[in-house]
Amino acid sequence: MVIRHDNREFRLFAGHDGDFWLVEVFEVVDGTQRLRFEYKLNTPRDEASALERAWELFSARNLGERSRK
Repeated sequence: MVIRHDNREFRLFAGHDGDFWLVEVFEVVDGTQRLRFEYKLNTPRDEASALERAWELFSARNLGERSRK
């Protein structure tokens, strides 16, 4: 999933280990992906929900705003 926010680009990747969704949030800076945060979530039912929840958490905590829908 790619999200553009205030001239910044973020990429989110999710994987499921059988119990939890692991979602990594990367920021693309000068063509290089830099890991900004990793979330371990147990409530989302699917990949799309896990990505959405991770972005909500990341944007609220690190960008100082609520998720845009």
